[in-house]
This record gives sequence, structure tokens and C-alpha cells, in this order.
Amino acid sequence: MLTAALHVLALVIVAIIDAVSHDGFLFVIFGGFLGVTQLVYMVPAIAIASTKRKSGIVKGMLIATSGTFLVNALCAGAMALG
Repeated sequence: MLTAALHVLALVIVAIIDAVSHDGFLFVIFGGFLGVTQLVYMVPAIAIASTKRKSGIVKGMLIATSGTFLVNALCAGAMALG
């Protein structure tokens, strides 16, 4: 649940920044590389949970992050193959 909330929060922030810039490029890059861009906010979240000894939360975030990365990589590969 925390991972999904962070994904939504990041998407909203990128959409707001993109609306201000009137470019559209940032939103496309974020969506296209979600598996990589999620590291910006998931690594600190995992580190914080780890230092607070929340092993169940850390495992859940690692599983969700890995799943998002793999699905994104599969979709990018499918799009590249056309």
C-alpha cells in the first residue's frame, strides 16, 4: 500500500510540474521509465523503514518495487519490439 501511495504521489508531482512547464516531456519520461524513476523515492523509503527495524514493510516495498520494475521493463521491451 505504501509503495502504491508513493507511486501516485510521484505521478501527481510530475503532472503538476509538467502542467506548469507546458512541455509534456517530463510526464512521458516518468511514465516510460517508472521502474527506474521509482528508485528516487523508494530507496530512501526502504532505508528509513530498515533503520526503524520494520522488516515486513521493507520486504513488501522490495517486492512491490521489483514487480513494478519488471513489469515496466517487460512493457518497454514489448514496445521496442513493436
